[in-house]
Amino acid sequence: KFHEFKISENSQRNLRDKISYLFQFAKSRRIKTYSGKTIPNFKICFLTLTLPSEQVHTTAEIYKLCLEPFLEVLRKRLKLQNYVWRLEHQSNGNVHYHIATDTYIDYFFAQKHWNAIIEKLGYVSKFANKMQSLPYTEYVKRYSKNGTISPDILYKRWAKGKAEKWRHPNTVDVKNAKSSDN
Repeated sequence: KFHEFKISENSQRNLRDKISYLFQFAKSRRIKTYSGKTIPNFKICFLTLTLPSEQVHTTAEIYKLCLEPFLEVLRKRLKLQNYVWRLEHQSNGNVHYHIATDTYIDYFFAQKHWNAIIEKLGYVSKFANKMQSLPYTEYVKRYSKNGTISPDILYKRWAKGKAEKWRHPNTVDVKNAKSSDN
């Protein structure tokens, strides 16, 4: 059916139930991250995938050419088996995905592979080209979030982006869910 990406109350409840079951049945375990940090009671990872520049492909193309290959990488490399994903649209119209899984996914692993996949459609290059000419003062205006981020942190982020030629945009967010409500 045509649905304009609106999820019915029944579908919302069904999705919440599936995520709740995933959390309830996941075994709590100690995870040692790539950076050496320990997560003592890991159960569920909540991953968000975004595009760094304006979406120019259809949602169906992004799904087929980006999300499916990314999930395949997770299945092969991290043995991903149990997961629930959901598509949403950001306020700028770009598609983004949320994935809940009982598999630990490292931020840098996810960023590296997601960026490589979306670059096949030119999204990282488009972002890099836009950011190359952005002076620090404009960067601060765009990313300071009304002064809630210190100028030191903003400068470090800008300098790091500049040094990397803006080839590693922050397109993923990875969180450890501590309860099914998270």
